[in-house]
Amino acid sequence: MTLVEQRPRTGSTGTRGSAITGGMIAWVLLVLACWGTLLAVAAPVSTDVPVLRSTSPGAGATARPDDLLLSFDRPVPAGLAVVRMTDPYDREFDPGRPTHPDGRADTISVPIPKQKYAGTYHVAWRVPTNQLGSVGGTFTFDLASRSPVPAAPRLDAGPSTVATIGFAVAQFGALAALALLVGTVAFVAMVWPRAVDSTAARRLVGYSWVGLFVATLAVAVTYGPYAANAPLTETFHLGLMVGTLQSEMGATLLARFAVLALAGIGLAQFMSSAPAQTVRSRLLGGGSVLGCAAALATTWSFASHSVVGPLVPLSVVVDAIHLTAAAVLAGGLVMFGAVLRRKDVVADLPAIGTRFARTALVCASVLVATGAYQIWQQVGGFTALGTPADWLWVAKIALVLVLAWTGLVGYWRLGQHLYEPESVGAAEKRRAKRGLPAGVPSRLRGLVLAQAGIAAAVVAATTTLGVGQPSRIARAEPAADRQQAPPARLAFDTGGRDGQGSLDLIVVPAAGERALHVSAFDLAGEVKDDLTITAVFNPPTRSDKPVPVPLRKVAAGYSAGSVRLPSSGQWELALTARSIDGKQQTFYGVVGVA
Repeated sequence: MTLVEQRPRTGSTGTRGSAITGGMIAWVLLVLACWGTLLAVAAPVSTDVPVLRSTSPGAGATARPDDLLLSFDRPVPAGLAVVRMTDPYDREFDPGRPTHPDGRADTISVPIPKQKYAGTYHVAWRVPTNQLGSVGGTFTFDLASRSPVPAAPRLDAGPSTVATIGFAVAQFGALAALALLVGTVAFVAMVWPRAVDSTAARRLVGYSWVGLFVATLAVAVTYGPYAANAPLTETFHLGLMVGTLQSEMGATLLARFAVLALAGIGLAQFMSSAPAQTVRSRLLGGGSVLGCAAALATTWSFASHSVVGPLVPLSVVVDAIHLTAAAVLAGGLVMFGAVLRRKDVVADLPAIGTRFARTALVCASVLVATGAYQIWQQVGGFTALGTPADWLWVAKIALVLVLAWTGLVGYWRLGQHLYEPESVGAAEKRRAKRGLPAGVPSRLRGLVLAQAGIAAAVVAATTTLGVGQPSRIARAEPAADRQQAPPARLAFDTGGRDGQGSLDLIVVPAAGERALHVSAFDLAGEVKDDLTITAVFNPPTRSDKPVPVPLRKVAAGYSAGSVRLPSSGQWELALTARSIDGKQQTFYGVVGVA
């Protein structure tokens, strides 16, 4: 790429100074608008796993419904969920993509075939989590009568290789476009402001903006097949696309589109303004660029592994800084390589090289520091290294150190004119053959190309680590632990027809606690909202006291709460349902605590 075309400049110094001041104020307002839009549209995704709290028909219930309903403790993207059934004759069938009945975001529904058979049906379900994983389980229900339980339907263990590669390529393209956009604009703002005069530089910024938009769109359409374990051929399936928009990942992508649109307006103004003439203007412009870049990078951090583990707010900030520094370094290398091909940069090359060397060194230092923190946060520290993904973190930091060292040595030597003298005739011939202008050290182009390759490897490693699961989570939650037991269906009768119905109860271990989810239904299977539910854990020994569970009403007929039990052993759960007339019934069960 050759940066040769310049625009003529006219006007007085005072007019240009006023334009620069006004431009900087506009950039500050743009930064505030980007962050305000981001925080209004998206937030860090939840790491809590959806819990199936009730089903209709319920587990072991005998009914003849038209639809199968699964209700969760939080909203789930219906379009990305999967439900399969096996009929009493052991024939598996797919009821189709789930939907939200009556707009209930926490419930998914699939139709039961019109041709029904008396007997037991076996259901398998799966919904995606916000950490690019999934949770699922199985349960049974009976139509008209009971029969031997058929085999559970088979669900794919994970997304197909093609869907995974498609999603990873889209993620890599988005990160690469982010790096090119942020690095190019940061280079113009902080290293060589005169680049705003170049048509080629403006085109590079425009192409990278369009590339980021297109790559983000590719992420949005490939996320559905990846999350739903569907083939890549269903990329444009309407249900998958709607499911993506309903998910928290979809919210972060919408926020990225909004921030990118605002940034595009600012970039158009910035690249058409006068170049910064003072150090203060350069620093203010660079700070504004980094502010907008950090807002864009945070759309990745909100949906990354930084929301897993301890100190989530700090981890999100560290991840955003990490991505911003990587983008400034990688994209800056591309821009610096383009600058070297200009024929009028020889006089400015020492200053450009020195500024970029300082910028690259700061970025590399930030990458090493934030990378070390992420190893502790996602892996558990250097002593916990063991899996290939863990060592990929180490390799990534090693590559960053190589970038820092070559940048420090190469560009600093450029700035200080310490390159070894060459035969003028031979040097000029080599430069002419390679397309380099006279006065540019012949070794510099090779150094920049090598660093650009290393930066691309860093972006690829970041993409790979983002698509995979953190080893700390993988060790704490094996695949078998992501299978949930079905809710227990408890029939109650406190007297009279209005005092009859059923409870769906599930007890879930959660971060050292026991979480209870209780849903109440009447005899017709409709939500029953006039019951008072209380729960107490009775200790296995007399040395401990009973522990009441602080249940709170979450929705009509649905209560939930959690409690930390002080000791291990077999605790007795006493669950009491009290009707409005004061009559009650208590159920007892044993819950093991390790």
